[in-house]
Amino acid sequence: MKRYAAHFVWYANEVYRMHYLELDDDGCFHGIFTLEEEIANTTFHDGILIPVLSSVKDLDFHAAVSGWRDLTAHVVVGSHVNVYRLVGIPLASAKLGTDYGCGYGHIERL
Repeated sequence: MKRYAAHFVWYANEVYRMHYLELDDDGCFHGIFTLEEEIANTTFHDGILIPVLSSVKDLDFHAAVSGWRDLTAHVVVGSHVNVYRLVGIPLASAKLGTDYGCGYGHIERL
């Protein structure tokens, strides 16, 4: 199992604060869970995490920020996903799931 935790997870039209994503070793999505304590084999990442179907290619920062609701709408338990980390978005914007013109954003596939 792989677990990725962050300040925020954008998934299925919701913004989750202090949660983690769980994937099996094949990249199969198992769900999003509340991060209440340290958990073995969990990596914490600064910023925002977004699970996206592995069939989506060439995702850039602005497409992820503007389209995260659509990108995550088809992710269900059992889907093969890639996890992306977005950095450079102010925390106030991250709480709302929006970007107010951030020009210094960066996306990274984990």
